[in-house]
Amino acid sequence: MMHTIDSIHIHGQSPTPAVAGAMFESLEARELMSAAPRVNAVVADNRGWVTLSCDQDINRTTLNSTNIKIYTAGADDKLGTSDDTKKTVGIFYNAVQRKITVKASLPSDTAYRLLVTSSVKGTNGARLDGEYNGSSPSGNGTAGGNFDISAKAYSHLSDITARFVTSEGTMNVVLFRSNDLVHETVDNFLIYANNAVWDTTFISRKGTFFTDGINVVQGGSYQINSSNKLDFSLQGSPIALQPFLSNQRGTIAMARKTLPDTATNTWFFNVADNSSGLDKLGGVAGRDGYAVFGKVTSSTINVLDATFANDAVDASGDQNIPAVNPSLNSAFNAALRNNLATLPVRSAARYSSNGSVLNPTKDTIKIMRVSINMKVSKTATAASSARATPALARQQFSTQPIQATSSASIEGAAADLLDGVGDDMLK
Repeated sequence: MMHTIDSIHIHGQSPTPAVAGAMFESLEARELMSAAPRVNAVVADNRGWVTLSCDQDINRTTLNSTNIKIYTAGADDKLGTSDDTKKTVGIFYNAVQRKITVKASLPSDTAYRLLVTSSVKGTNGARLDGEYNGSSPSGNGTAGGNFDISAKAYSHLSDITARFVTSEGTMNVVLFRSNDLVHETVDNFLIYANNAVWDTTFISRKGTFFTDGINVVQGGSYQINSSNKLDFSLQGSPIALQPFLSNQRGTIAMARKTLPDTATNTWFFNVADNSSGLDKLGGVAGRDGYAVFGKVTSSTINVLDATFANDAVDASGDQNIPAVNPSLNSAFNAALRNNLATLPVRSAARYSSNGSVLNPTKDTIKIMRVSINMKVSKTATAASSARATPALARQQFSTQPIQATSSASIEGAAADLLDGVGDDMLK
C-alpha cells in the first residue's frame, strides 16, 4: 500500500542495546562501529520504486523526505538541474535485511533521479558514505557523501529484466527482447507490466508431472481486489503464437487456449524441463507449442522452486469464492472455480482448518508487483536528456472478461494449458 510522504515502516526488531557492565571491546569492533554506512546494491524499477541494500544498520529517524527524494525532469528535460520536480514518496525500511525502499508513483519508463543525502546515518551515528560511481559499494571511504543516481529505461534493442515481487521473495526474469523470434511476445508482456495489471495477482495453478505430465506454476489471470475477493485481471487482445524457443527449466512462457493465437494476459514458469511435452512438433496435431520469451536468473530461481514447493488444494468447490461479476452467467463463474482445482496455497493445513474456505490474502502465493528494472547511473552535473525510451503503444484493455459457456473454453483448462504476494514488499 502506498504511504503518504514521510511515512516509514520498520520491519524487524530494533538493535539490541549494549550489555551493561561490559569490561571492554576489541579495537576491531570499535573501528567497525565507527565506520560510515554504504550502499551495497541498488535496484530501480520503471514505475518509481528503488531498493537500496546497506552494509550497516540505519538510524530510522534519519529516513525521511528531507533526506531522501525522488525527482523527475523539469522543463529542460534533464535530470540533476535546478528545475527538477520533486515527487511524493513513501519510505520503507527492513531492519533485518538492511534495505531501504523508496516508492514513488510514476508513469512507466519515466526517467527519474534518487537523491539520498549524507544526513542519513547509521545507528552508530556515522553519516552515509554515498558517492556512487557505477559500482558497489558506494562511497570514497569518508563519511558524508550523497548517494545520487539517475534511472532510465534500457534501449529497445537490449534484453531487460522483469522483477516479480512475491510473497515467496523477489524473482528476476530476463526477457529476450533482443531476440526477433519472440519480440512481439515480450512487447505484449511489457504492456501488461507497464499498466500494473499483474500487481496484486496470485499464482493460480500448479501443474506436476504426476497430475499433468509437466511441472509448472501459472499466474496472471486473477487478482485479489481491495475487498479481499477474487477478480479477473484486465485482458487485452490475443497475440500471435511465437513457439520458437524451448520450455527448459526456469523459462517463462505465455499460456493460451487450444487454438494457437489466443494468448493474452496469462503466463507460466517451467519449474522443470518440459520441452518434451510443450515444445512445438511440426506436423503433429495439437503440438503447436508455447511462446517462451524469458528465463529466471540463476540467483533467484530458488524463489520459483519455493513457489512450486507449496501444496496445492482444490478450491473449485469453494462456494465462498464470490462471483467475479454478478452480470456474468453462472457457467462462467463456475469456470473460475474449475480453474482453481490445483491452487497453490501457503499452508494447506491452515486452509483445511478453516473449513476449506479460501482467504485470498492469507492463503494464496501473492504477486505484489511486476515491473521492469531500469539502468542506473551517477547523476551527472551536465545532465543528459531524461526523455524516456518511447513507450509501447497503450493497449485498450477489456474491463469485462471474455464470456464462456464451459470451463473448457476458459484459460487454464488442463487440456489447453495454461491460460486461464504476506505481505508487504519487504518481509
